[in-house]
Amino acid sequence: MAGTVAVRVPMLRPGQSGAFKTCGTGWKVTVISVKYPMPAEVGTSKEAIGQYAVIRLTVTNTGTTMGDFSADEVTWESKGVAPVEASAYGSSNGLAHLDAAYKPGQSATGNVILDVGERGGTATFYDTAEDAIYNPVYRETPLFQVALPY
Repeated sequence: MAGTVAVRVPMLRPGQSGAFKTCGTGWKVTVISVKYPMPAEVGTSKEAIGQYAVIRLTVTNTGTTMGDFSADEVTWESKGVAPVEASAYGSSNGLAHLDAAYKPGQSATGNVILDVGERGGTATFYDTAEDAIYNPVYRETPLFQVALPY
């Protein structure tokens, strides 16, 4: 499409960091680990629709102004499955610990608990503070993606 500029979206694996901009400031996100726990390990007896995945992230404001981080819209997809909501589990999903206003240099670490289709695939994080809510017809640019191990 003429006049369209492609935006590079960080694709991260456990142990990797990536940078992006949103809410008027720069950010760094580090994927510390990805685990696939049993329901009891996430504090529930409810079985996942697919597979629980716990992504441990550290988020840092690397910009020069205060900014809100709110990557609370997550989709999951795999080679054979189109993007679907990765229905975050409950209020203990870690995003509540990461969703905050950060001054330059401030950071936080939290677990994001998702219900994904299966092990592997890609979790894509969107920023709803910028109204970049995932829409299957008009896909917004994500903040970052996490390649989930098998």
